[in-house]
Amino acid sequence: MIDVVIDISGIYGRVTDLGGRVGVQAYDAASSSAIKLSNGMVIYLREVSTSLALVCMVREKNFRKRGLIDYNIDTFKQALSEIFDDKKA
Repeated sequence: MIDVVIDISGIYGRVTDLGGRVGVQAYDAASSSAIKLSNGMVIYLREVSTSLALVCMVREKNFRKRGLIDYNIDTFKQALSEIFDDKKA
């Protein structure tokens, strides 16, 4: 699933200027993927950082509250960045 997201994003991703180099950004903060399974579950993938992705399995009826799921993931991302920013200081 992660390979599919990166491959698709590589094809349709944004072209960015990386300090004089032009490159394709494979994913950004809004990148996600959702796959509905036949057993009533959804596999949901969200980018957390440049080297970390969060993959979770959610019941389809609960996935209808995607805004709440995204809010929780964004809160998790913010907490991680605060932890790692503190370690750099």
